[in-house]
Amino acid sequence: MKTKIRINQFCCGCSLQTGTKVVGALSLIFQIIGLVIFLLSTSSDASDVEGGIVSFKFIGRIISTIFLVTAIILVLVSARRNNRPMLLLPWLILQVLSIITGIVYSLYIGICLLIAVPNISGLIFMTLGLGASIIGIYFWLVVYSFYHELKEITKKQPKVEEKTTIVIVECEKHLLTID
Repeated sequence: MKTKIRINQFCCGCSLQTGTKVVGALSLIFQIIGLVIFLLSTSSDASDVEGGIVSFKFIGRIISTIFLVTAIILVLVSARRNNRPMLLLPWLILQVLSIITGIVYSLYIGICLLIAVPNISGLIFMTLGLGASIIGIYFWLVVYSFYHELKEITKKQPKVEEKTTIVIVECEKHLLTID
C-alpha cells in the first residue's frame, strides 16, 4: 500500500504555485542573509585566513551557497512558468539534506550546552532548532506537492506532435464543412 503525503494548498488558502514562489523567495532571502552573516563573521575571524590562504570552511560555505541559490532560482523559475517539475528536484534533495543536518546540529549543540552549562539554554537552542526544522519540513512538503501537481499537469498535456495533428484535423473538418 502506497501512501501519498501531499497537501492541496499553501497556508491561508493560497495555491501550491503561490506557496512555492513564497518558499523560494524566503529561501533566497535567508540564504543571502546567512551568507552575509558568514562573511561578516569570517572577516573578523583570523583563523579562516592564514597567510593569505583561505580555509576549506570558507570555500565550502561559498560553494554550498552557490548550489543552494541555483536550486532556489530553479524553484522560482519552475513556479513562475508552471512547467518542468524536474527543476524542483535539486531544491527538494538539498532541502532534505539541510533539514537532516539542522536536526542533528540542533540536538548535538543543545545536548552539549546542557552538559557544559546546566541551565535552560540547551533546551531553548534545541527547541528553536527543531522548530525551524518543522517549518523547513512544511516548506519542503509545499514544494514536493507542487512537484507532483506539475507532474500530473504535464502528463495530461498533449505533446507538440499531438497538438499539430489536432490542429490539422480540425482545419480539415472546417474546410470540409465550408464546401
